[in-house]
Amino acid sequence: MSISLEINNLRAGYGKRAILDGLSTMPIDGGHLTGVLGPNASGKSTLIKTLAGINRVRGGSVELSVDGQGVQGTELRAHMGYVPQELPSSASITAFEAVLIAARRTRATSPEHVAADTMGAMGIGGFAGTNLAELSGGQRQLVAVAQMLVGDPSVMLLDEPTSALDLNRQIFLLDLVRERVRFSGAVALVAIHDINLATRFCEELVVMKQGRVIAQGTPREVICPELLDSVYGINARILEDDGVPVVLPC
Repeated sequence: MSISLEINNLRAGYGKRAILDGLSTMPIDGGHLTGVLGPNASGKSTLIKTLAGINRVRGGSVELSVDGQGVQGTELRAHMGYVPQELPSSASITAFEAVLIAARRTRATSPEHVAADTMGAMGIGGFAGTNLAELSGGQRQLVAVAQMLVGDPSVMLLDEPTSALDLNRQIFLLDLVRERVRFSGAVALVAIHDINLATRFCEELVVMKQGRVIAQGTPREVICPELLDSVYGINARILEDDGVPVVLPC
């Protein structure tokens, strides 16, 4: 399946405050992870939430192409899968029930099997019967990813999905989503703070500052000392490990 996403002059915010101010990207093709980088308050989460349909678009356009067919406007929502930073901890349902509800929204047949298989593949079947309120923040993040994956969306939108995970689980999760995207051809945008995780697992990076995209390309094309100084205000050296840039703050 051929899937591509392009954002043109997107504007969005909260109340009277504009966060995304004419944000545009080059086409983002499916089949690989695209990392969304930037400092706090750069607009990463706002971009993810706006694409997911949670925030209202104030201007501009989001254009999705699925096998050559254009998708715009209200039809976009059905193609989007969204992972928030954390699921609500007060829900009185089990982890399996949360994933099953998501599966039933999109699966006409065998949603129970899809939910169970997805949780098993993610290694979270052990707490399937545990209430969300009793799970750790990291466990709830994994449940949220499972909820997205059972829907097999054309566009996967993940907002800091590794923020509450230990390093082992961060690597496992990013590798799992990367392999799923390679198989399905979906577009995947992952808002992430850890630059070195992003360069290791993402084949494309979108770097944001003050509500706009200031760089887009492969990690080797994008990550350089000048960009790190401009975006993060840090001095850093860039090494390479098997062709992957590694950032070392000075």
